[in-house]
Amino acid sequence: MPVSRLVIYPDDSNFIPQNRNDIQQAMAELQFIGEALPASDESLRFLIGEQFLNFVTFLGCSPAIEIEPPADGSEDFCHIHISPIYQHPEFVTDATGKGPRCPHCRYEEKHWQGLVAQWQSDSSVQFQCPECQQATDVLKLNWRKSAIAAHVFVEVYSVFPNEAVLADKVLTALSQATGTEWKYFYSR
Repeated sequence: MPVSRLVIYPDDSNFIPQNRNDIQQAMAELQFIGEALPASDESLRFLIGEQFLNFVTFLGCSPAIEIEPPADGSEDFCHIHISPIYQHPEFVTDATGKGPRCPHCRYEEKHWQGLVAQWQSDSSVQFQCPECQQATDVLKLNWRKSAIAAHVFVEVYSVFPNEAVLADKVLTALSQATGTEWKYFYSR
């Protein structure tokens, strides 16, 4: 079962950072990230930093936040992942999210998973709206906070949708470090 995440991403899906050092440094200076964890791929993984809880507000009466890696090697604990820099934008979706809407007529595409798969293999694929017949770039659809595409992501693992709020200071630090605006959404 996929681990729920808070995904921080550049607002411009075409933004490609030179490297991940600026992102990692901005997170380290805030003490948002802590000690590096071993990774089996090109990813960078970190324990939460000393100031992490000053930048992420967990909602609810008594949130239970697991911050230690489980003995079984699972990724289901609160830690930070900085993805590799992908050559082409990668989609991150909320599998339970609503389908995107056509920006011309607001038609909701309920079978969007196939559309994303097609776009991943050929980014020139366009969505042909069955309602108004307008062709639209897949990235220009109204995804309603259920999917984003970017060349790099910062993911906070084991955060359930709408159960945590990220402080603007984190987004500002990433914007200053990279020269582009950042946003966040939830994925599961």
